[in-house]
Amino acid sequence: MELRQYIRIIVTSWWLIIPITLLAFVTAMLFSYSQTPIYEAASTYVTQLNPEISQNNVFYGLDTLTGRDRIYVTFCNVMTSEAVFTEALRIMNITTLDIPSIEQYKTTCNVLPSSNIIMLITVGPSETLIERLNQAIGLAGTDQANRIYGTFQVSQLDPTKRQLDPISPSHSRSAILGIALGLVTSITMSILLDYLRSPLEKIEAQAVRDGLLNVYNDRYFKQRLGEEIRRSRSRQRPLSIAYSKLMPTEDFALLPENIQESMKRVVVQFMEDRLGESDFLSYNRKTDTFMLLLPETNNSEARDTMVKMHQDMTLRSFQYGDYIANFELDTGIVESSGENLTTERISEKAQKAITKAQQTPKSKLIFLRDAPNPFVVEGSGEEAEEFIEVPVTRAEFITGNAAKADGIAPSFMPTVAAPETVSSPEELNLDPETFERVFGRPPKKD
Repeated sequence: MELRQYIRIIVTSWWLIIPITLLAFVTAMLFSYSQTPIYEAASTYVTQLNPEISQNNVFYGLDTLTGRDRIYVTFCNVMTSEAVFTEALRIMNITTLDIPSIEQYKTTCNVLPSSNIIMLITVGPSETLIERLNQAIGLAGTDQANRIYGTFQVSQLDPTKRQLDPISPSHSRSAILGIALGLVTSITMSILLDYLRSPLEKIEAQAVRDGLLNVYNDRYFKQRLGEEIRRSRSRQRPLSIAYSKLMPTEDFALLPENIQESMKRVVVQFMEDRLGESDFLSYNRKTDTFMLLLPETNNSEARDTMVKMHQDMTLRSFQYGDYIANFELDTGIVESSGENLTTERISEKAQKAITKAQQTPKSKLIFLRDAPNPFVVEGSGEEAEEFIEVPVTRAEFITGNAAKADGIAPSFMPTVAAPETVSSPEELNLDPETFERVFGRPPKKD
């Protein structure tokens, strides 16, 4: 699995990762604060030759101190022995019955590297008791050690010193471990859940086309839009996008749902046939919006493309089986370039343009000029938004889908009055016969 797939799983599974991580963190902190604090006290002792030894034993003693570590290990074992601990309790005038949780009090002894110094460490839950116990064990231990070897003498170097803060539990360490455990557990569960998802769900999540209309989906449109924006900015070329809403001109909702989707597929094919090779059509099913990406297309070219599509759509009907429908488009167009060309900005402008088109009764094609306003102070938060209504020549059709939905034979009449401003077929790229059939009158002669 690629790294981006893992990142996608983590991002989409935030609803699972965050609660599990918080739960692990809270559990770790509750456990940490419920533990009994353990404190530590330490003192150091030095091993040296007994000043009272004879001259003949001095070289033997020096050789032992400098070349043999077992003498220090022996002293450490003596100081941590049960006999010394019992003697220390006698010196403190207490017994094991007087100390609650006696098993939590422990004594360790270490030989410092490359030296003849011994460190005695005592740990336990009572701050005062471990300090006194360390002192008593030091006294009993040195006395016992000095009686074993007459050649050597163990004496205290540093007095007992207790750390102010407990050595355990470490709340910061518990917090880090809790968060780490929560993240590992939740991410593992997210990956496992993604792995156990049905193959159909995986295909739909990674698909680039809408399953019903067989046109590119919104996710792939955003990916392509980002790529084209980077390409346009590097080449200093314009980029246009158009958001379109498909508007049935009659009772389209009365048709069966499968017929509606099939009819839309016919319209999609019609729209794709009128786009250039580099143009890109996609569909957002959540908002029921068609999104057109027009790379290296300026505003006039984008308007010409969409005007032609609007005109062609109003001049024909769409048929699937025995059903016939007619459609119009509400379209918002945005062209941008340079520093203004960003994914968020151009998408926001296109959405504003399509909203304006739906609110404008006169024109169904709105162009939003994306240009800096010279009369607005930079950084003031205000922007110039110039909505331009693009006139589109229309024709109206008479159909009978309501009758078709009731099972009555369709009676389609593709003739109505055309605007008087249209005088010749050339204005609509039609031949004279088609013009007369569509508009019900012959072309005007000059």
